[in-house]
Amino acid sequence: MGYQANLTAPEHNGLGEFNQATFAGHSRSENGRTKSDRGEWTMDRFASPLHHKRSVRETFQCAFAPICIAAVSCALVTIAFPMAQSNAKAQNVTAVSGIVTGNVQEVGFRAMIQRRAIQYNLAGSVENKDDKSVQFFLQGDEDRINKALNAIRKGTKKSSDVNVSVSPTSIRPDLQTFTVMGWTSVTRNITQPYDLVFNLRPDNTIISKDEAKEVWLAVCEKAVKGPDSGKCNKE
Repeated sequence: MGYQANLTAPEHNGLGEFNQATFAGHSRSENGRTKSDRGEWTMDRFASPLHHKRSVRETFQCAFAPICIAAVSCALVTIAFPMAQSNAKAQNVTAVSGIVTGNVQEVGFRAMIQRRAIQYNLAGSVENKDDKSVQFFLQGDEDRINKALNAIRKGTKKSSDVNVSVSPTSIRPDLQTFTVMGWTSVTRNITQPYDLVFNLRPDNTIISKDEAKEVWLAVCEKAVKGPDSGKCNKE
C-alpha cells in the first residue's frame, strides 16, 4: 500500500452516507474508488460509516508507518549497544599455543607454567610430548599472557637451552581451567600420571608468586591419590 500524501476529509450528509474523499498517491484501487483526471484515486460515496472508518484506519497506518519503523530501529540500537560493548571488552582476551624445546622435561617445567597460569588467572593446558618438548596453551588477558611467556622463556632452575615458539590460536570461550596433563614428578617420586586442574578465580585477580605456589600445592594434593598423597610439597 502506498503512503498517504493528501486527504480531503469526507463530510457527513446526515443520511448515514459520506461525500467524496480524495486520496492522492494510492498505489491500488478498491471497490468504490476511481481515478481522477489528476491521477488521484477518489472514493465517490461510502455506503456506510464502516467504510469511512476503514479508510481512515488505512490512512493512519500509512502515515504512522515511518514512526513505527523509527521506533523499532531505536529499540534495536538500544539492544545492540551493550552487546557491542561486551564484544569490545572481550577483545582483550586472546589465546596462544606454544612449543618449548631444550632440556625441559623432568625439570619441573609444566608445574612452573601452571603456577604462572595460577598467578595471572589464565586458562589453558600443558603437556609433555614424545619428542621431549613441552606443549602449552594459554588463554586470557593479553598483558598477563605476555608476562607468563616471559617466565616460560626464563625456564626453571634445572632447565637449559630453553627455546619457546609461540603462535596465536583460536579462543575457547567455555574454557575455565588450566590443566597439567598426565603430570608426574621425578623429584617427588610420583610415577602415576595425574591431571592437575586449576579452576579460574571468578574475580579474575592477579596473585603473588607465593600465593600461586600455595594454590598449586592445593591443586596437586587434591589430584594425587594413595601413596602419592603428601608428596606435592617435596621439591
